[in-house]
Amino acid sequence: MTNPQNLTGTKHATLTLCTLTALAVVPAALPRAAHAQDPAPSAEAQATYADIKKTLGLVPSFLRAFPEEAIAPAWDEFKAVQLNPSSAIPPKYKELIGLAVSAQIPCRYCIYFHTKAAGLGGATTRPAPTVTWRRPWAASPAS
Repeated sequence: MTNPQNLTGTKHATLTLCTLTALAVVPAALPRAAHAQDPAPSAEAQATYADIKKTLGLVPSFLRAFPEEAIAPAWDEFKAVQLNPSSAIPPKYKELIGLAVSAQIPCRYCIYFHTKAAGLGGATTRPAPTVTWRRPWAASPAS
């Protein structure tokens, strides 16, 4: 396995983004039985959920699926990578990557979220312009 300390720039950001994607998908896919006697979340988890709600407007179910002791570090890393506008990968591209992953899961909430977030980052639904390249040495088309 590659040591993250040996990675720089885009490679490290891509590895971290892939890790976050896996962390988001795996816990959400695992069933979690609700118990009537579940203890209230710790103060740290409650503060983390409050920060998530303040930042995103709600606490997505994939974040609620994290174990209580893991939610704070997972949220810190999510903010540092996914929500950081100054990372090696621009926000628009991070969201387009998230949209591609969401489409493959498939997760309707994720598709909706990443579509809206990509739009906020500057992505559009217009197709990219077609580039036509003409070789300068090729014969001109007959007139």
